[in-house]
Amino acid sequence: MAAPTAIKSILNKKEKKQVKNIADNRINARAPSLSVKHADTANSADAIGGQGLANIVTARSVNPGGPACDPTSSTFVNCASLDMTLPHEGRVLLIGTAGQVAFNNAQTQGDCLFRVDGVNSGGSVHVGNQYAPTPTGATSIQFPNGFANTAVVGPVPAGPHTFALACSETTSDIEFVGPQLSAVLVGSG
Repeated sequence: MAAPTAIKSILNKKEKKQVKNIADNRINARAPSLSVKHADTANSADAIGGQGLANIVTARSVNPGGPACDPTSSTFVNCASLDMTLPHEGRVLLIGTAGQVAFNNAQTQGDCLFRVDGVNSGGSVHVGNQYAPTPTGATSIQFPNGFANTAVVGPVPAGPHTFALACSETTSDIEFVGPQLSAVLVGSG
């Protein structure tokens, strides 16, 4: 039967230090960039692009569920927008979607792009339909179509900002139904 003192560690302070040094040397020999001292403070699982998850900001517009966005000229109008406060400067991934419809058996076309604080900021897409056969005298929605668009804009400074999916009409009568916009802060500068 073992005595109770046999269960206790018999290493003294000097011996414990020697064991730690041996472990450090073995780790450094096998993986020079690792260390025992820093192995427990790895944060990469809690970060994206060098930013802690607490600094990642997301937002999305609310589908209006009401009337379609109906630009009447080549002047861009905001079809979907969202407000987002950035905790630091960074690039923002924008994703915009909408359905597109035409009226009265017509060829329709338009353009959509992204805006940051009212300034056109890229992601331009041309949408519409070419001539297609429909019943003569059609007066209802025709040529349902849709699009999705993405762009990374920035760098955008820290603080409150308005992001928008803006669209225009370039040919005949085009409308954009169910426009949506999502935004994600992705990294810094």
